[in-house]
Amino acid sequence: ESTWTETEDKAMKEETLLAIMDALNKYESVPIKVFPKNIIKDQLQTPIMGWDKILIAGERMYLVEAEHNITLENIINFADEIKEFKKLKKNDVSSEYHELLDKLMIEGIICGVNFPKEFRKMAKDRGLFIVYPGGGRYKVRIPYDLNLLNFSEKCRNFFKN
Repeated sequence: ESTWTETEDKAMKEETLLAIMDALNKYESVPIKVFPKNIIKDQLQTPIMGWDKILIAGERMYLVEAEHNITLENIINFADEIKEFKKLKKNDVSSEYHELLDKLMIEGIICGVNFPKEFRKMAKDRGLFIVYPGGGRYKVRIPYDLNLLNFSEKCRNFFKN
Protein backbone atom coordinates (compact mmCIF):
# COMPACT_ATOMS: atom_id res chain seq x y z
CA GLU A 1 0.00 0.00 0.00
CA SER A 2 1.37 3.38 -0.94
CA THR A 3 0.96 6.61 0.96
CA TRP A 4 -0.79 9.68 -0.40
CA THR A 5 2.60 11.40 -0.84
CA GLU A 6 3.91 8.48 -2.93
CA THR A 7 0.75 8.48 -5.06
CA GLU A 8 0.92 12.25 -5.52
CA ASP A 9 4.64 12.04 -6.36
CA LYS A 10 4.03 9.36 -8.99
CA ALA A 11 1.16 11.35 -10.55
CA MET A 12 3.30 14.51 -10.71
CA LYS A 13 6.15 12.64 -12.40
CA GLU A 14 3.78 11.09 -14.95
CA GLU A 15 2.15 14.45 -15.69
CA THR A 16 5.48 16.25 -16.11
CA LEU A 17 6.74 13.46 -18.38
CA LEU A 18 3.71 13.94 -20.65
CA ALA A 19 4.38 17.70 -20.79
CA ILE A 20 8.06 17.09 -21.56
CA MET A 21 7.33 14.57 -24.31
CA ASP A 22 4.77 16.91 -25.87
CA ALA A 23 7.24 19.83 -25.88
CA LEU A 24 10.20 17.81 -27.15
CA ASN A 25 8.17 16.19 -29.93
CA LYS A 26 7.71 19.68 -31.39
CA TYR A 27 11.49 20.06 -31.77
CA GLU A 28 12.93 16.61 -32.30
CA SER A 29 12.93 15.08 -35.76
CA VAL A 30 13.33 11.54 -34.39
CA PRO A 31 11.12 9.55 -32.00
CA ILE A 32 11.78 10.01 -28.30
CA LYS A 33 12.25 6.81 -26.31
CA VAL A 34 12.19 6.31 -22.56
CA PHE A 35 15.34 4.39 -21.61
CA PRO A 36 14.22 1.27 -19.69
CA LYS A 37 16.43 1.97 -16.67
CA ASN A 38 17.00 5.16 -14.75
CA ILE A 39 19.77 4.12 -12.35
CA ILE A 40 23.29 3.98 -13.80
CA LYS A 41 25.35 1.11 -12.38
CA ASP A 42 29.03 0.27 -12.47
CA GLN A 43 30.58 -3.00 -13.66
CA LEU A 44 29.72 -4.63 -10.30
CA GLN A 45 26.07 -3.49 -10.61
CA THR A 46 26.49 -0.93 -7.82
CA PRO A 47 24.32 2.15 -8.41
CA ILE A 48 26.44 5.23 -9.09
CA MET A 49 23.85 7.81 -10.19
CA GLY A 50 20.27 8.03 -11.34
CA TRP A 51 17.37 10.21 -12.40
CA ASP A 52 13.61 9.94 -12.58
CA LYS A 53 13.70 9.33 -16.34
CA ILE A 54 16.22 9.08 -19.14
CA LEU A 55 14.91 10.03 -22.57
CA ILE A 56 16.71 9.27 -25.84
CA ALA A 57 16.17 11.12 -29.13
CA GLY A 58 18.75 10.18 -31.73
CA GLU A 59 22.11 11.57 -30.61
CA ARG A 60 20.56 13.54 -27.76
CA MET A 61 19.82 12.31 -24.24
CA TYR A 62 17.62 14.07 -21.71
CA LEU A 63 18.09 13.39 -18.00
CA VAL A 64 14.90 14.21 -16.10
CA GLU A 65 14.67 15.02 -12.39
CA ALA A 66 11.34 15.89 -10.74
CA GLU A 67 10.74 17.17 -7.20
CA HIS A 68 7.72 18.72 -5.52
CA ASN A 69 9.75 21.58 -4.06
CA ILE A 70 12.74 22.79 -6.07
CA THR A 71 15.59 24.19 -4.00
CA LEU A 72 18.87 25.79 -4.96
CA GLU A 73 20.54 22.60 -3.74
CA ASN A 74 18.43 20.51 -6.18
CA ILE A 75 19.54 22.69 -9.09
CA ILE A 76 23.23 22.67 -8.17
CA ASN A 77 23.28 18.92 -7.47
CA PHE A 78 21.48 18.09 -10.72
CA ALA A 79 23.78 20.29 -12.82
CA ASP A 80 26.81 18.72 -11.07
CA GLU A 81 25.48 15.18 -11.69
CA ILE A 82 25.17 15.93 -15.39
CA LYS A 83 28.78 17.15 -15.46
CA GLU A 84 29.88 13.97 -13.65
CA PHE A 85 27.90 11.80 -16.06
CA LYS A 86 29.65 13.45 -19.01
CA LYS A 87 33.00 12.40 -17.51
CA LEU A 88 32.08 8.71 -17.30
CA LYS A 89 33.89 6.25 -19.56
CA LYS A 90 32.60 2.90 -20.76
CA ASN A 91 34.78 1.00 -18.29
CA ASP A 92 33.08 2.99 -15.46
CA VAL A 93 29.61 1.57 -16.14
CA SER A 94 27.91 -1.73 -16.86
CA SER A 95 27.69 -2.56 -20.58
CA GLU A 96 23.91 -2.01 -20.64
CA TYR A 97 24.59 1.74 -20.26
CA HIS A 98 27.29 2.08 -22.94
CA GLU A 99 24.86 3.47 -25.52
CA LEU A 100 24.13 6.39 -23.17
CA LEU A 101 27.79 7.37 -23.10
CA ASP A 102 27.84 7.57 -26.91
CA LYS A 103 25.30 10.44 -27.04
CA LEU A 104 26.65 13.69 -28.48
CA MET A 105 24.40 15.96 -26.42
CA ILE A 106 23.20 15.51 -22.87
CA GLU A 107 20.49 17.84 -21.58
CA GLY A 108 19.06 18.16 -18.09
CA ILE A 109 15.37 18.74 -17.42
CA ILE A 110 14.36 19.75 -13.90
CA CYS A 111 10.68 19.69 -12.93
CA GLY A 112 8.90 21.01 -9.87
CA VAL A 113 5.43 21.70 -8.54
CA ASN A 114 6.81 24.49 -6.35
CA PHE A 115 9.52 26.01 -8.55
CA PRO A 116 10.14 29.62 -7.45
CA LYS A 117 10.76 32.10 -10.25
CA GLU A 118 14.28 32.98 -9.03
CA PHE A 119 15.22 29.29 -9.02
CA ARG A 120 13.81 28.85 -12.54
CA LYS A 121 16.21 31.57 -13.72
CA MET A 122 19.14 29.90 -11.92
CA ALA A 123 18.32 26.56 -13.52
CA LYS A 124 17.95 28.12 -16.96
CA ASP A 125 21.28 29.96 -16.50
CA ARG A 126 22.88 26.55 -15.86
CA GLY A 127 21.49 25.31 -19.19
CA LEU A 128 18.73 23.20 -17.68
CA PHE A 129 15.29 22.87 -19.21
CA ILE A 130 12.66 23.83 -16.62
CA VAL A 131 9.17 22.42 -16.09
CA TYR A 132 6.69 24.02 -13.69
CA PRO A 133 2.92 24.46 -13.33
CA GLY A 134 1.23 27.37 -15.03
CA GLY A 135 -2.15 28.00 -16.62
CA GLY A 136 -3.57 24.66 -15.49
CA ARG A 137 -0.73 22.68 -17.13
CA TYR A 138 2.97 22.14 -16.78
CA LYS A 139 5.05 24.61 -18.78
CA VAL A 140 8.24 23.36 -20.39
CA ARG A 141 10.85 26.06 -20.95
CA ILE A 142 13.86 25.29 -23.10
CA PRO A 143 16.89 27.55 -22.65
CA TYR A 144 16.90 30.19 -25.39
CA ASP A 145 20.38 29.32 -26.64
CA LEU A 146 19.48 25.75 -27.59
CA ASN A 147 18.41 25.32 -31.18
CA LEU A 148 16.96 21.83 -31.30
CA LEU A 149 15.72 22.20 -34.85
CA ASN A 150 19.23 22.50 -36.28
CA PHE A 151 20.93 20.02 -33.97
CA SER A 152 21.01 17.11 -36.42
CA GLU A 153 22.33 19.33 -39.20
CA LYS A 154 25.05 20.74 -36.94
CA CYS A 155 26.14 17.22 -36.00
CA ARG A 156 26.33 16.12 -39.61
CA ASN A 157 28.37 19.20 -40.55
CA PHE A 158 30.66 18.76 -37.56
CA PHE A 159 31.56 15.22 -38.57
CA LYS A 160 32.01 16.14 -42.25
CA ASN A 161 34.74 18.68 -41.38
